[in-house]
Amino acid sequence: MARATSPSTTGTAMATVDRILCPSCHQSNLRRAKFCQYCRHDMVLNNDGPRYYITRVLKVGGQGAVFETIGDDNQVYAVKEMIDRFTDPKERQEAIERFEAEADMLRRLSHPRIPKVYVDFKDEGRQYLAMEFVRGQDLEDVIQKQGALPEAQVLEWADQICDVLSYLHEHKPEPIIFRDMKPSNIMIQPDNSIKLIDFGIAKVFQKAERGTQIGTPGYAPPEQYQGLATIESDIYALGATLHHALTGRDPRDEAPFSFPQVYALRPTVSKRTSEAIHRALQMKPEDRYHSVAEFRAALRPTPAQPPRVRVTPANQPVSAQPQVAAPTAPVTPAAQAKPTAPVAQARPAPRTQPVPAPTAPTNQRAQPAPVVAPTAKPTKRRGGFRRFLFTTLVVVVLAIAGLAYFQPALLQGIVTEIIAGPTPTPATFIMQPFSVTDLEIIVPPGVQVNDAFRQAYLQKAQEAYGPDTQINNNIPPTYLAGAEPVKTGDDPQGTRYRASVTGYILVRQR
Repeated sequence: MARATSPSTTGTAMATVDRILCPSCHQSNLRRAKFCQYCRHDMVLNNDGPRYYITRVLKVGGQGAVFETIGDDNQVYAVKEMIDRFTDPKERQEAIERFEAEADMLRRLSHPRIPKVYVDFKDEGRQYLAMEFVRGQDLEDVIQKQGALPEAQVLEWADQICDVLSYLHEHKPEPIIFRDMKPSNIMIQPDNSIKLIDFGIAKVFQKAERGTQIGTPGYAPPEQYQGLATIESDIYALGATLHHALTGRDPRDEAPFSFPQVYALRPTVSKRTSEAIHRALQMKPEDRYHSVAEFRAALRPTPAQPPRVRVTPANQPVSAQPQVAAPTAPVTPAAQAKPTAPVAQARPAPRTQPVPAPTAPTNQRAQPAPVVAPTAKPTKRRGGFRRFLFTTLVVVVLAIAGLAYFQPALLQGIVTEIIAGPTPTPATFIMQPFSVTDLEIIVPPGVQVNDAFRQAYLQKAQEAYGPDTQINNNIPPTYLAGAEPVKTGDDPQGTRYRASVTGYILVRQR
């Protein structure tokens, strides 16, 4: 008997479907057909209701297939079928138990990155699972088409994956280990967000419990081949997935557990990202990160925080900033230090230490880090500025040598003044894309929603890249995929809204 929940709208309604596929032979038939014209099989899945009609085969694997279907409510669903090709009754029973456990587990989970399950049922001896239809393509297909992917994009997806894995690992009353993290189980949706699919081998974690040797070779860690799976096992598999996405190197085609440093294969990837993945891929679980949050923080320049900010009215509007900042002072070190002749008069007394800039008010709320991992720090410019700097240093050294010989006292004054106040150096800003997904804010009364999201977006960018980070006003921030903010509820301080914001920022080059 089918077990069902009440489905909400799961996808774009299909107006008229002219052709449907036979559940048995997958041959195309007219929509009105009740029985397949080729094998005479019933064209309907789950006659006991709710009923589904197959419109497309999405994926076929060794243990199952996934179909795109249309239901009686004219909505699109994904229906997963367990293929019964077992000759051993014990193996068949184990497969059925895993299939039913997947349905039960998914029904208990509630996370925006996990598809909803609506019905699990049997039809003519076969096991089926009807769930939310996820539009897009899986990460494995993306890698096959594009090869090694941009670091910023991979980190953005990694942040979302970490979010859902943290949810599973912190699930109450017991943690859930996914056990099969790999690119083909990560769906990339049209709005660039991800969903984690295929929970067929996910398992409630019980310490030191041995189970079936299961997983995907190349991505599964060594201990999983011994029947052990822990939180560190999921971290290893995620590291292998990110390694594949950043390098284009499929671990299934390489020697087992062979993962060179990412930047050794692709030097454009930041050392920070490469080293974080390298630690996640250690052979021994105790040498890896011990939580997804720890791994997530290592992949980002700021510690991972919940994706929630509170916005208060800004005291001053955000001013437009130039794309490239000019030097803060025109005076060069050479102009100050190089003497033309021995000086007879006494050097003025050195200046006192400057007063430190005031700190932020203590009652100001600290904001969390952005949910989307920022792009890697760009490579510093080479050439003219370095030559200028080298020439300046040579001049300064020669000047200091002359002062040491002719005027030792004067030299002491100059050194004291340099210590008291360093000469400003030119600052360079570079432009790069920056996105924040699922940004939830509280908009106080009287504040425009767009202005509040702009301020929250700026706060997230500054938390990720430093207080000097600016919005590039020549390309104003917009909502991702054109989606307007969604009201999520009321708050004593205002109204809650959620939206995904994208745009370009100006980051100070260190």
